[in-house]
Amino acid sequence: MPKVAKELVALEVRRLSGAGFYPVGGVAGLNLRITQTGNGRNWILRTMIDGKRCDIGLGPYPEVSLADARTEAARLKKEIREGRNPIKERMAKNQARLDERNRRISFDKATADYISIHEKTWRNPKHRQQWRNTLADYASPVIGNKAVAEIALKDVLAVLEPIWQEKTETAKRLQGRIEKILDWCIVKGYCSGENPARWKHHLDKIMPAPNKVAKKGNFPALAYSEIAGLMQQLATMEGTAARALEFTIYTACRSGETRSLEWADIDLKAAVWLAPAAKTKTGQDHEKPLCRGAMAILEAIPESERSGLVFKGRGGAEQSDATLAAVLKRMNQQREQAGLPLWIDAKQDNRPVTVHGFRSTFRDWLGDTTNYDRDIGELALGHQIESKVEAAYRRGQMLEKRKQMMADWYEYTQGGGNE
Repeated sequence: MPKVAKELVALEVRRLSGAGFYPVGGVAGLNLRITQTGNGRNWILRTMIDGKRCDIGLGPYPEVSLADARTEAARLKKEIREGRNPIKERMAKNQARLDERNRRISFDKATADYISIHEKTWRNPKHRQQWRNTLADYASPVIGNKAVAEIALKDVLAVLEPIWQEKTETAKRLQGRIEKILDWCIVKGYCSGENPARWKHHLDKIMPAPNKVAKKGNFPALAYSEIAGLMQQLATMEGTAARALEFTIYTACRSGETRSLEWADIDLKAAVWLAPAAKTKTGQDHEKPLCRGAMAILEAIPESERSGLVFKGRGGAEQSDATLAAVLKRMNQQREQAGLPLWIDAKQDNRPVTVHGFRSTFRDWLGDTTNYDRDIGELALGHQIESKVEAAYRRGQMLEKRKQMMADWYEYTQGGGNE
């Protein structure tokens, strides 16, 4: 028959010292454990469960008093006699709490975790940046703070429907990215059930196919006769995105070229942008002369910030195309409030002008109002000239002419007509 421990009183328990287990009596197996340092003291119920000796922690001493430890130990012993396993039940409760905490993970947090795990397999830096930008620009404002376990079909539609008609390609890519993130969340146990963002046999039944709604034709462009007015308003807009848009118009380049522009690509003394082949659509190095307006934008940036990207987005990352487009949207909102005509393309159903459309504005100005030949315009736009020999020759021989052409374009954008 096991020895019955003497039932200690509170004062005796307080005086216990030295590392070890001290039976305190009152309930068989109840001990006060003192650590090697003597600073740690906690209650342990040492008992048999399913034929095995187990230690169950009851909390620290003196936060848990002797009386409370005895009460809790007696309750657990009663459960064990009834055939229950308090250890397994406690583990199940802890796991349930962990599962519930996991189910509260937000979409923004899931997105960050998913990207950090998978971006190592994405070799293209532009691809990595597009993932971040589309989710940050379109998904985060709508469902970013929502727990992934609570995201439903209506939430996914709230993200996609506003851009499905106007930005179909972006919207379809966004849908695929949201679907992948939520698939990952389901496997991780952050949510359960069917993926509300899946396309096949789900969204494809309630949303029009992308190839049925994607707009065909050219990007809406501003008439060149209106460019001076737009540039005057744009100069009043604050922020890096506004300056990036201004720079894009002055150089007649693509939005992506501006957004990925690095200081290492700029020769400030020569006023030339040396675009490497990896950043051009033609896959060839391209020298772009910089007009006075473009140079003024660059020179206004403090020298301490002249490293990495020229037009830095959030956290120093590359800006998204949507960020530049948002500047145009704000400009039209200002004009609408002031009762002024919007910046639209009258030739294309009065659709709002786009960032890419300014390249058409430049091309139309060049062909209608100047005597510069077609090839010099194609070089300015970064287009491929059919003959590679001709292209190589002209690229080397036309830089000075292109400097003058871009200077003329700048003057025209400032109201100096040349018609």
